[in-house]
Order: sequence, then structure tokens, then C-alpha cells
Amino acid sequence: MSMSKLRIRFVQSLIALNEWMIFYPRLRRFYRSLGLDGDVTIFDVGANKGQSIRFFKNLYPRSAIWAFEPNPNLLSELNKSFGRDASIRVFGLGISDTHGTRVLNETVMDETSSFEELNENSSYLQMKARVLGVNKDSIISQRFECKTTTLSQFMTEHSVSK
Repeated sequence: MSMSKLRIRFVQSLIALNEWMIFYPRLRRFYRSLGLDGDVTIFDVGANKGQSIRFFKNLYPRSAIWAFEPNPNLLSELNKSFGRDASIRVFGLGISDTHGTRVLNETVMDETSSFEELNENSSYLQMKARVLGVNKDSIISQRFECKTTTLSQFMTEHSVSK
């Protein structure tokens, strides 16, 4: 395995550790403070590898989760992980400000993929490339043309009222 791939995995591991130790406990406290009864519908926009699906299913076991992931590789993983759970619906769509298609820029760290074009002159992009041990021109690993819809249009088409 190349050094840059090792660095990328290391950074991903640090992010996962931060989420587990700091982010999700704070998020759990916030959602518990809302006093929701647990029969909630949750939209996970950019479901990635299912981190938020797992979090919300743990917090609200009776919830219905509608997950959106336009990356076909991650979509396949999500279907394998959650395809048998009737309370979780996974859609190969991107949620955007437009209904149609957009190009998804998958980065070497797929957690940060985006429909937005990268600003090549951004100091953030240059710093990110240094941390990951890659050239800024190779931050994008692939591009996918994806179907997109707006959240309001999706809710109308699927008769979701809340």
C-alpha cells in the first residue's frame, strides 16, 4: 500500500475516532434534548458508509430512515448493509438545488465528495492535500454523473409530509 493511501486511512481513522468520542455524544445529547418520541422520519443526505444511519437507528430504533447516496460504490455498500431493514430506504440520488443530473466529484477521502467544483487556488485545498500526502490535482479520484432531485420535490413525489 502506498504512503498516501496509508495517510488517507490514518486521517479517516482520526476522523472516525473524533466522531465516536466527541461529535456523536454531543449530537446524541442535542437530539435527546428535543424530546422526540422516536417515531420520526429521518433523511440522511449523503449517507456515505452509513455512519449517520447507525447513529440514528441506535438513538431512535423505531425511526424510518430515507438515505440518499449518489456515489454508486457507496450505494452498493449501503444496500449490502441495510437492504434487509424495511425501516431504512436507500436511494441512489443526490439531493441538490436542481432536479436532473450533476457531476459528483469523489475525493480520495470519499467523506468529502461534493457536487461543487474544487477551488484549485484555495489554501484549504493545498493544506488538505499536504495532510493527505497527495498532489492537489489528484484530490479528486473519480467523477460520476448522478441523478439529483430537490428535497421538496422528492417529498412531494413520495408523499412525505413531515
